[in-house]
Amino acid sequence: MLPLWSSKSSQNVASIDEQNGTANASVAASALKPSTAASPPPPVSDSSDGKRHPPMSTSAVQKSALPNLIARGYEAYYSTTMHPIMPTSKAGKPLLAKIERIALALPSAAKTINHGRPAFSVNEKSFVMFLDNHHNDGRIAIWCKAPPGDQADMVESDPKRYFVPPYVGPRGWIGVRLDVARPNWKTIATIIHESYKLTATKRLASR
Repeated sequence: MLPLWSSKSSQNVASIDEQNGTANASVAASALKPSTAASPPPPVSDSSDGKRHPPMSTSAVQKSALPNLIARGYEAYYSTTMHPIMPTSKAGKPLLAKIERIALALPSAAKTINHGRPAFSVNEKSFVMFLDNHHNDGRIAIWCKAPPGDQADMVESDPKRYFVPPYVGPRGWIGVRLDVARPNWKTIATIIHESYKLTATKRLASR
């Protein structure tokens, strides 16, 4: 993970006033400020499409997401600068609204942005990601955590509706298509709740 601080930060924080044996407070305080001279991270290659995605200025981040981005610190900075915020299609907007109602009804859940896509998190960790035509895959879907063994069973039982998502699939996440005929919203809500329980603290999950 690339640091956001000045390369001299650790030296400044550790500097000691030899004359009185106390830490130089002014130097330590200044060392904790982000370096204004630091350049943004370079574009990175996304292995799924081979393209290089340029950094994105924070001015392009949706204003409604800024409080969450600030709270999440470097992780959010990295996600939004390296991954442009992707628009939601006309067909995807009502589906996203339903997912939002389900997810935000859970204790301490928050709407965030994860790699440029709408997501829902608890404890600053995503438990649902909303993907609309991710890398032109033609799907409107959500990715959720699933209990051990559920991913394989679900994909086998209904491969048109469930799939193994890229990146997080090897960790047991399940992809759920929302654009297939007659999505079962009770089942989708259950999948989201299970993902939440796997992500939230025991105290929140028990509520």
